[in-house]
Amino acid sequence: TFESGDNDWTTRGSAKVSSSSSNANGGSKSLYCNGREASWNGALKELDSTFKAGESYSFSANVLSGGGKDGDVYYFTMEYEDANGDFHYEKIAKAKPMKGEWVQLANSNFTIPEDAVKNIHIYVETEKSTASFYVDDVKAAKAGTVIEGAKGRQFILGDLNGDGDVNVFDVILGRKYIIKGFKDGDKMKNLAEECCRNLGIYDLFDYISGPGKDAGCTKARVIEMAMEALGVERDETLMVGDTINDEVGAKGAGVDFLPVTWGFGFDRENTRDRLRAESPSDIMEYLNGGNNR
Repeated sequence: TFESGDNDWTTRGSAKVSSSSSNANGGSKSLYCNGREASWNGALKELDSTFKAGESYSFSANVLSGGGKDGDVYYFTMEYEDANGDFHYEKIAKAKPMKGEWVQLANSNFTIPEDAVKNIHIYVETEKSTASFYVDDVKAAKAGTVIEGAKGRQFILGDLNGDGDVNVFDVILGRKYIIKGFKDGDKMKNLAEECCRNLGIYDLFDYISGPGKDAGCTKARVIEMAMEALGVERDETLMVGDTINDEVGAKGAGVDFLPVTWGFGFDRENTRDRLRAESPSDIMEYLNGGNNR
């Protein structure tokens, strides 16, 4: 714990660490790590001679995100130097915490590599995020020891209700969200963004367009709003859709339309004399100038 200070924890990169009473998993204080400019910047602790190369141990640390977003990946990592002076980095454990939740990074049987001859450190870092975070209750024990730790929720792709599992209840909730979205026009865009975040695909989009508070907004206008936000012209835009409403919207916006046979899907028989996409790769072929069936 960090009740009396930083316990000789230091930093990697631009990060700074300090004992903080703002959040704690156990006791009243934790180690606060901020000022991170890269994902590998983090909180670092050197291991003493008690820890031997080639031997196994149980390691545990608890982490709380101080920013970022749900599902940011956190790593508990070991850094060491071999006999040639080369540094190596081995992941001990990882977690994807929900914001505001303490989660445990633990591995009850981690073996320190045999070529770790000096400068053996453990540290907490992230995969991509540069958000600040808190660390608490860092422990090591004999291999096989199950160390009790934080049990906060972690991000799971498709877990819409946050119960730690993906099952039929998430399907029901997703259907409820969709139905509610079509009834409440002012919430549709926010709903789409929320669903994309819960599915872990939000960062794949440059822009998500929707009617916002205009419940009477047409599909054509939604397409036009996306074009305006992205700064593209009609002849630079392709609408890919799986319903006749998508096609009507594309015509209304004056842009090209490519039907797909999945999702609600266009019937293959009814589109046999038209360009259509039967797979995502067909879309890429179309964009690259190929001819789809």
